[in-house]
Amino acid sequence: MGADRRQNGAIFWGVAQRLAFIDTWFYWGGSVSRVDLARRFCICTQQASADLGRYAEIAPGDMAYNRSLKRYKASEIFQLAIVKPDPARYLAQLLIGDRAANEADSWLDTPPAFDLVSGPLRRIDPVVLKRYVAAVRDVAPIKVFYQSMSLCQSRSLIGVDLRLIPSPSTGSDGIPVQPVMRTMSSKTLS
Repeated sequence: MGADRRQNGAIFWGVAQRLAFIDTWFYWGGSVSRVDLARRFCICTQQASADLGRYAEIAPGDMAYNRSLKRYKASEIFQLAIVKPDPARYLAQLLIGDRAANEADSWLDTPPAFDLVSGPLRRIDPVVLKRYVAAVRDVAPIKVFYQSMSLCQSRSLIGVDLRLIPSPSTGSDGIPVQPVMRTMSSKTLS
């Protein structure tokens, strides 16, 4: 671990970027592999292994290796250790990935299907967006509280329905889906 630190104990910029990448992928995508790191940062898989080991030291218990997938998965107790969740940056990464000339321009592995509609910017709850992205990625249904914008009862619960969206896709108009979303398994739906 000494080779990745300066004399004052600070981690080199490249190492910090790779650790932030691991943290980000665990949060938004749920998993990361040595190959993901090697491709994104043009490093050898041995360096990627060292970075994953370093991450495990920083965030013990936050990841578990899945031998069949050859990927590290975020554990049930995972919490971001390095970066703060930034929904605006994630949605920007979706745009970059969609329009990128090469995949190195985006940090996303396999972005969900999405479209973009311009609109007013509002705060997006990262927990809500994360659950929604997981539902899109896993093709899992979600329950949402839905209020029609054609009704004039803004900021009230009149006209709000609890709806099941069987297989969501992602779109962003800059306006977040603020109500609580819960992912559901197919067992819950039966």
